[in-house]
Amino acid sequence: VRPADAGAPFDVRILPGICHKTPGGEDVMRGEETQLLGLLALVFRYGMLYLGASSGIQVGDYAGILIHGLIFGMLIVGSQMYVDAAAPAELRGQAQGFIGLIMFSLGTFLSNFVFDAVLKKSVVAETGAHVWTTPYLIALAISLALAVLMAVAFKPAVQGKKHG
Repeated sequence: VRPADAGAPFDVRILPGICHKTPGGEDVMRGEETQLLGLLALVFRYGMLYLGASSGIQVGDYAGILIHGLIFGMLIVGSQMYVDAAAPAELRGQAQGFIGLIMFSLGTFLSNFVFDAVLKKSVVAETGAHVWTTPYLIALAISLALAVLMAVAFKPAVQGKKHG
């Protein structure tokens, strides 16, 4: 959205994505690119948590915790951005609700079953404490596989669309 008066002292634009200004105009990071960045941040998170669990380096634990907000923002907001660009206007609300249902309900439900089995196998019998290296390594591998799959298989919602 630009002001009608070309001589206005401000230039306001609302774009569906993360914008990077270049000499040729704006380059907008689309929803699928934002999701890929979120998945790579997830790989980093589980790598840091694995580092903390395997070596006792607390910086890994703190880095894994602190990056959580970026991951949430990139994956959740990126998903909504992608749906907004890909779904027909009359179905956007339903499509965004469906993505939310899959991510927050079905995804959480299924991952609880998978990681419950992993955590039960990662218990030290004598103490009852969990050994977190295996669960973090499995989560790291799944996140990396999803990031590669996203990079290879996802098609842009809007081909070659630049705003400027």
